[in-house]
Amino acid sequence: MGLKDKMEDAAVQLASKSYDDLAKPAAQDAGKLLGAVTGFFNHVVTAPLHKLNARFEIQTKAYIENLQKQYLDIPVENRQEPALNIVGPTLEALRYNLDEEELKEMFTNLLLSSMDNRVSQNCHPAFVEIIKQLNSNDAKLLKALAERCKIRKGDYPLVMPKCVINKSPTTNKYTEYIGGLFPEVYIAIQVEGLSIFDISKSLHSLERVGVVEINNVTPLVREDLYDKLERAEEIRTLFDDKAKTGIDCGLIFFRRSYRFTEYGEDFVNSCVN
Repeated sequence: MGLKDKMEDAAVQLASKSYDDLAKPAAQDAGKLLGAVTGFFNHVVTAPLHKLNARFEIQTKAYIENLQKQYLDIPVENRQEPALNIVGPTLEALRYNLDEEELKEMFTNLLLSSMDNRVSQNCHPAFVEIIKQLNSNDAKLLKALAERCKIRKGDYPLVMPKCVINKSPTTNKYTEYIGGLFPEVYIAIQVEGLSIFDISKSLHSLERVGVVEINNVTPLVREDLYDKLERAEEIRTLFDDKAKTGIDCGLIFFRRSYRFTEYGEDFVNSCVN
């Protein structure tokens, strides 16, 4: 470990002790509690960066002001001391993500959730590591999926579109797939700034961290749920462009589904507005 790493590690440990000393007697004092958290933020986020530029100083000041505003929205009777194993790693991770708006928002939501006794039971220390493994595209998709879940919980339709070629003269069926033409999965959801390929990758990313589960085996019973996906213009356009090259090909869909895991629902409730 280099000198810089040792200094940063020492700063984080010192900040953790400072937070612990400040927060323990202050659980019933909203002003002191928030002061302890914001003080901890200053130690963890700014102390390791010995020479702050003007842009970073503005960012940290704005972040603290926004955190204070959101904290004051929690009813006084519901404010509580956050668990150190959540607040410490969350604030430490923030210093690497102040420029990533979507991830910064998720870290902030987790921090605020841990300070609110109405939802703190959903919080888990591992949620910090989940957010650290996501990128901004993943966070955007997760927010869109969470909005959909507010309307209807449960399993959602998913299709795997395939372009098939080489029709057998005996069976009149296509025998091979063309890879790369379509995203691996398609869920017919629009997210600003994301292509259908971005959404497919991010859905797999959310599956990788245990927030979403993809059923790759059986379709949903209601066949009508797949109508919108299989008629999607963005998939049909990709297929038509391929067909225009003169290749004899067909379009098929494997019907599957996805859903939030129980763990994922807690993650959404803690980290996503």
